Amino acid sequence: MLVGVLCLLAGIVSALALPVMPDARFGVAALALAVAVSCCPRLRPCRFWWLGLGMAMLDASASLDERLPPQQTGRDWLLEGEVETVLSDRQGRQSFLFLPDDVGRARQAPGRIRLAWYDPPQPPAAGERWRLTVRLRDPRGTANPHGFDYERWLLSRRIGATGYVRPSSRNARLNEAGGVTSHVRKRIATAIETHLGDTESGRLLKALLTGNRTGLSADTRAGLLETGTAHLLAISGLHVGIAAGTGGVAGRLVGRIFCPILGVAAVRAGWVGAAIAAIAYAALVGPSVATRRALAMVLLVCLAGLARRTSPLSRGLALAGWLVLLTDPLAALDGGFWLSFGAVAILTGRFMGRLAVPGKLQGLFEAQASISLGMIVPSLVLFGFIATAGPIVNLVAVPLVALVVLPAGFVGAMPGLVEPALAGPPMWLAGVGLDQLLDLIHLAAARGPVAIEPAAAGYGALACGLAGSALLLAPAAWPGRRAAPALLAPLLLWQGSSPPPGAFDMTVLDVGQGLSVIIQTHRHALVYDAGPSWPGGDAGSLIVRPFLRGQGIRHLDALVLSHGDNDHMGGAQAIYDRVAGPILIGELLEIAPRGVRMCEAGDGWEWDGVRFEFLHPAPGTPVTGNDSSCVLRISSPHGSALLPGDIEAATERDLLAAGAGLSADVVVAAHHGSASSSVPAFVHATGARWVVYAAGYRNRWGFPRPEVERRWRHRGARAVTTGESGAVRFRFGPTIDGPVVQTYRCTSRRFWRWRDCSGGGPG
Repeated sequence: MLVGVLCLLAGIVSALALPVMPDARFGVAALALAVAVSCCPRLRPCRFWWLGLGMAMLDASASLDERLPPQQTGRDWLLEGEVETVLSDRQGRQSFLFLPDDVGRARQAPGRIRLAWYDPPQPPAAGERWRLTVRLRDPRGTANPHGFDYERWLLSRRIGATGYVRPSSRNARLNEAGGVTSHVRKRIATAIETHLGDTESGRLLKALLTGNRTGLSADTRAGLLETGTAHLLAISGLHVGIAAGTGGVAGRLVGRIFCPILGVAAVRAGWVGAAIAAIAYAALVGPSVATRRALAMVLLVCLAGLARRTSPLSRGLALAGWLVLLTDPLAALDGGFWLSFGAVAILTGRFMGRLAVPGKLQGLFEAQASISLGMIVPSLVLFGFIATAGPIVNLVAVPLVALVVLPAGFVGAMPGLVEPALAGPPMWLAGVGLDQLLDLIHLAAARGPVAIEPAAAGYGALACGLAGSALLLAPAAWPGRRAAPALLAPLLLWQGSSPPPGAFDMTVLDVGQGLSVIIQTHRHALVYDAGPSWPGGDAGSLIVRPFLRGQGIRHLDALVLSHGDNDHMGGAQAIYDRVAGPILIGELLEIAPRGVRMCEAGDGWEWDGVRFEFLHPAPGTPVTGNDSSCVLRISSPHGSALLPGDIEAATERDLLAAGAGLSADVVVAAHHGSASSSVPAFVHATGARWVVYAAGYRNRWGFPRPEVERRWRHRGARAVTTGESGAVRFRFGPTIDGPVVQTYRCTSRRFWRWRDCSGGGPG
């Protein structure tokens, strides 16, 4: 059974690793081969591989067909449907999943849509039916090395379009949530609010009991992630197991009263109560991969208990794998799938077959140490860092949540369904436990660095890391166990590649409608602008910082913020702690950090044979806004680049009149390709071979403007737009034909990621 599910998983992974998803007919052919090889004893072990391959191909093809075509982006729709899940609710912006009715789908609307609603007059709730006027776009996201793959996330949840609700008199709630699950969630939330109020511990308890994480602050989310305790929010075996245990105790109590009359043993009533509680809790929090895995294993244990038989943990893990993968092959795209099954597989391998049962305290230490060691590689792949404080913090956090918070929350929720006032003492106890948990997390985060952040390693180092983790988890007598640290060393000490002396790399990140450029020389790094911020997030923490971490850039030798517009410095707050050198800015703002200095024309320096020089603004020039942008030129023996920020036509003419050295092989077009910049004389003076438009996909301003594109094209410059191509890297090294150009969407092809690499573009 275990071998079969591993073969099935291998087939699914093989399909999902394809750069281009073939036609659905290939999936049908793979399923036919699975049936055919079942008839041949020698080939029979391969049948599950073919089964997984065919299922994943068909499922992926169907999900891709459900996506909104790009040509329909920007169109308004009037849709009726149900709010499936509220994803976030902060700062006047609510995000939720919407399921249109079949009428809408018949008009080619996708089956599931992620919508944002700014300042809704009546915030929608899960389970409600609404009529909404929405503007949709195809499921696009930013595409950057080491960053969050939004398009993969959308596909794994079968979201065919994104969009926002437009103000309209036709928007209306058709009926309130009428399902039992929705009413139960509301009653539990009311009970929590009654006794804990609008506190962070109350919001955290809502997340644990109902799966509603919308109210959690960004600081709490970041603290949980950095201290390795984010798994406490991911509803998994711990939560479902505690729910089942609570239901089992209640079932036994009821069984002792009523079961003797019915002639049924109270023990069996306990198993029935455990199963009912687990199913109810899973329905309440939503069917995530981890929840489905945990529910399948708990139900298997309950069935074995009712039959008075023992069931090996490995069998439960295998059955859960079959259940999840057969019903949802795309679950393998979700990091939660690997974390959930991986953690249980590690514990199964560690404790299965042990002759001596460890004590409770020893078992807790062993379990935590095993998971920490076994999850080194998955943590680096999924998060880019290892939470060093995780093992210590979890030794307190896991028992606190498992023995105090969840049992008290469940006990309080049951009478709270009848009358919120009856849930008082248990809810108070759960709140106290969560207050202690939050204090512990903040204390650990305040102690300083709590994570190891090696550069993104290659496949060879990852394979060595997996082997090292496996050896550390092996019995003490296992041969080669002493080699484990040596196998882990390449992974943990991996350093990102850097250009040779005299060369430099320039990466223009895809930050949507904004700008962020990273310059790397042999031993130095500079960030020019940090992209925008938005309600609930910013490009600095979600795009720039992961890129720096993946490249192995731990310290910035300089940070240049061209000017004060949000699309250029909105994400700067997230990377200030990495700046070891000066922070330079074009206009002095109140929101700028201490110690900044103005960039001035004539200032310059040299790193590793690469020259950096500011061309604008001139000292003492009283300019603000776009025309205050720092204009930076980078030059080396192998080529040059020009970063003009958002300067407009008047400043471009001033630079021409002053005789500034504007020639460059690569130019990032001023003001994202606006018609107010890139005057013909300026374009001609640069002599650029490449022009980059740092503009968001289908942005509302229409950047880059057609007339600007014509000017650069007439000059002979090849163009690339970040919103279309993803992040763009220029490698200025000892080559004959100028810089080597790589666009992320073409060099890192995935079948779920929109791309256009035709026409001989950069790859």
